[in-house]
Amino acid sequence: MHGLGNDFVVIDSRGKGDVVSVDLARALGNRHMGVGFDQLAVISAGSHDGHLQFFNSDGSRSSTCGNATRCIARYLMQQTGARELHLSSDHGDLFARDAGGGLTSVNMGQPQLDWKDVPLARQIETVMLPIEGAPTATGMGNPHCTFFVEDVAAIDLAEFGAAHEHHPLYPQRTNVQIAQITGPDQIRMRVWERGVGITLASGSSSCATAVAAARRGLTGRKVQIDLDGGRLQIDWRADGVLGCRLNAYESEAMKDLAGQAGLKNAVVVNTCAVTAEAVRKSRQEIRRLRRENPDAKVIVTGCAAQVEPETFAKMDEVDLVVGNSEKMQPGTWAQFGPDFIGQSERVQVNDIMSVTETAGHLIDGFGSRSRAYVQVQNGCDHRCTFCIIPYGRGNSRSVPAGVVVDQIKRLVDKGYHEVVLTGVDLTSWGADLPAAPRFGDLVMRILRLVPDLPRLRISSIDSIEADDNLMCAIATEPRLMPHLHLSLQAGDNMILKRMKRRHLREDAIAFTEQARQLRPDITFGADIIAGFPTESDAMFENSLKLVTDCDLTWLHVFPYSARQGTPAARIPPVNGTIIKARAAQLRAAGKKQLIKHLRHQIGQQHSILMENPRMGRTEQFTEVVFDSDQPEGQIITAHIHGQNGKQLLGAAA
Repeated sequence: MHGLGNDFVVIDSRGKGDVVSVDLARALGNRHMGVGFDQLAVISAGSHDGHLQFFNSDGSRSSTCGNATRCIARYLMQQTGARELHLSSDHGDLFARDAGGGLTSVNMGQPQLDWKDVPLARQIETVMLPIEGAPTATGMGNPHCTFFVEDVAAIDLAEFGAAHEHHPLYPQRTNVQIAQITGPDQIRMRVWERGVGITLASGSSSCATAVAAARRGLTGRKVQIDLDGGRLQIDWRADGVLGCRLNAYESEAMKDLAGQAGLKNAVVVNTCAVTAEAVRKSRQEIRRLRRENPDAKVIVTGCAAQVEPETFAKMDEVDLVVGNSEKMQPGTWAQFGPDFIGQSERVQVNDIMSVTETAGHLIDGFGSRSRAYVQVQNGCDHRCTFCIIPYGRGNSRSVPAGVVVDQIKRLVDKGYHEVVLTGVDLTSWGADLPAAPRFGDLVMRILRLVPDLPRLRISSIDSIEADDNLMCAIATEPRLMPHLHLSLQAGDNMILKRMKRRHLREDAIAFTEQARQLRPDITFGADIIAGFPTESDAMFENSLKLVTDCDLTWLHVFPYSARQGTPAARIPPVNGTIIKARAAQLRAAGKKQLIKHLRHQIGQQHSILMENPRMGRTEQFTEVVFDSDQPEGQIITAHIHGQNGKQLLGAAA
């Protein structure tokens, strides 16, 4: 199996006992004398849907592996028909679900941010380590060291990763990530995995990089990460809830019930009991919350409270213990009343087996989620000479329109205000479906059949494949957001031919001009590669001029780096110093374009979807920051009064 080229050997040993030793793992991991893999995963019976053990190719153990867990979860789902799985690993619990469209999502649990939990060799602040480059330390069940750099292509990862894997600060060795911020909440990352070396992708490394970027204020908590093998969406959720997704839902329901009862000055801990470690963490969290809230009432509920009420009743920090059935009843919270007036039994836990009601307190959705991503297509039928993605993703496959529409309806019902359509090659959607509908047909169908969806956004498209209905939607549908990211790659026709692209420079310019005629407020982002093999100074100038000729607002600049197995890797390369200089020129041009766009917005009013209380995005996807809190997850009207070089400054109108 593989996830984005991160390849695994999987042994299903359920019912067979221990079948893998360190020596066997090392032998199998040898790509010349054995089979070869990045990780070996062993499935055993476990106490839930399965227990996973992981070995690196050098025979060493790893406590967790995100990409392997996604692959194994899909394998088990296909076997059982289940849409959600509760797995375990040496690190702890892993919750997997079918995310639709052939995607599998895994909750990797909360990261370890304290030095002793990563672990590091000594007490030290983990946000910026005293190592050249000031990397960030993160634990995800295995140690991680993330360096933020200007240009990942300029780093010799083989040398860099090997040098830092064994750094004295990391007694268990470490994964090494180099990461480059390429756009708003977008990261380009490469990874060196301990005990393995360079890999095309890593789920836990992607999570660690997302956490590190958010801690350092470089991105939000939900990011897109582009790896050598493909793209991952990472969401560092801040639920503050112990345990599973159901706990998160019930916690929001309890907030609602407690609010209706007028309950104040209380802390509710919704515990998990899936492992002894989970119960230990619950007790640890209760003690922390008591220290931070010495005057509040502490109410403990959830699965651990249900199965071990006496454990929590004995804790001096706990005022009340409430069972899983009781916590979902309005009467439980009503009896506490504002400020706990009157007497309540300290332990209110009944026999959960005697409960026959299935419906608890229902809520219409929860959290501050404002934007959802729906994958409608995967794979690619094209073979650009520089690209390895088709070999990791396969050929293009489309999600049927009816399935997409139904999913978006459910998301709108849950309170999402914006849906983003994503795919590897979006504009190839439909070619493999009956009657071969076009991508524009899907867009129009969504807008027609989901009238309550406020915003529909398209991610990256190949402009040469834009069909008539897509152009019609751009012209006539205000709910289709006026922002497109274009896969341009270069601005010189000879380089485009050698890349095996399907468009010419003139096609790109014509598309942006036509789109602006149809929708004057539309903005464009684009991918451009600097220093593709054989690129001369004159050829590069054509790419540089394309930035202004197409009036691009956001650039994703990729210094060319040869991918083994691609035709371009066999072409004589451009000098690395020249590539780096050209990438810098493109980024400078992109910065000028962004500032021009920001300045043009001053004095205008925009519709803003708030992603957090102080930051939202315009319809053109430009970030707007506010100096006072706004309603998170809602669409507001704002007056733009300034810019800071990267974002707009706004005030609610």
